[in-house]
Amino acid sequence: MIGWPKLFVVVLGMVVLSGCTAERWKARFDSQGPAEGEPALTAFGEDLRVDYLDHALADMTNWPNAATYAKKAALSKKALTTWPDHPDRFRLPVGAMLPVEEYFRRMTRTLYYGAGDIVPTEAALMQTSWDCWVRDIQHYKGMEPMTSCGLQFVASLQAVEAADEQHMIQLCAVPPAPAPARQMAAAAPARTPQPEPLARSFLIFFDWDKDDITPEAAGIIQAAADYAKSGGFARIQLTGHADRSGPADYNMDLSRRRAESARRQFVADGITADQIGLDWKGEADPLVPTADGVREPQNRRVEIEFPGS
Repeated sequence: MIGWPKLFVVVLGMVVLSGCTAERWKARFDSQGPAEGEPALTAFGEDLRVDYLDHALADMTNWPNAATYAKKAALSKKALTTWPDHPDRFRLPVGAMLPVEEYFRRMTRTLYYGAGDIVPTEAALMQTSWDCWVRDIQHYKGMEPMTSCGLQFVASLQAVEAADEQHMIQLCAVPPAPAPARQMAAAAPARTPQPEPLARSFLIFFDWDKDDITPEAAGIIQAAADYAKSGGFARIQLTGHADRSGPADYNMDLSRRRAESARRQFVADGITADQIGLDWKGEADPLVPTADGVREPQNRRVEIEFPGS
């Protein structure tokens, strides 16, 4: 049996070792963002890096979680795409699945609409607290108790949704009609060249082995169609993708069918078919790299881009 003096020494050693380990992690993953020669971070990327690192250092007693957060911080530091964790990756209780999936849908919708550019700090808080909260739900086998990560996520989600909505209202606003020309007006000054519209991109996702447009994807396509009309974009480029859970030739055809399904939805939303370009890449260009045979929800997608007007 270990006596109290020995037990105290063991505990003290663990505390000191934990502190040293945290300092090593901080030295490895933190500091001043990208090193010389690495791409500069956006404000959203920098906020993700800092927030994920904070989660890693705060969860040092759970090494798998801390390692995941640290890896995401390192990816953000290299300006690589860092996505929120999909609920399918966790063993969630049956009663929590629907509300969790709905929260995930709302969060990804804001990110597709450009929340990282509109409110980068709040969007980063939303994403990183989501990754923390979904692990809490798995740990506690339910959404109760409502942890600090859950409270932060819900508050940030609401703030980001409000900012996204305001941004879309401004983006789609109809400009006021010009004032009538005066009969004896002086010669009009030379017109200042207007800048080309800034192109952005959207993503839609598909169920496994499906090319059907989900209600969530239909909403994103409608927003993308409205964006194309209001921004004056003459072309829309659709690129279909698949995950690596089937044969490569089958996935190539599946990615084609997904791109064609997206085109049909755009046509239903008022975009003419000759405005839409199609491409498909099968499993060759994954958003999330995986081993062969892995079902990865974020790789089952169609990218919606605007080459310019």
